Amino acid sequence: MRHEPQTAAWPSGDDEKRRPAPGVSSPPEAQPDPDAEVPPSPRKEPEDLPEPLTLPQHDGARDKAEAGKA
Repeated sequence: MRHEPQTAAWPSGDDEKRRPAPGVSSPPEAQPDPDAEVPPSPRKEPEDLPEPLTLPQHDGARDKAEAGKA
């Protein structure tokens, strides 16, 4: 069983640009709502979040050398 090379099936030139299949349009979220009167407001940031956790900082090899002296 011999398969044809796939390169023969691909068009060349400008046709290589990716295009949607016939009948397929952009997803609805990519198009503005023509009936909207007011643009949607951005999400509010929650104000009751705790402070973010941080990891202890160190200087790498210098910290290891000082730990060996102790």
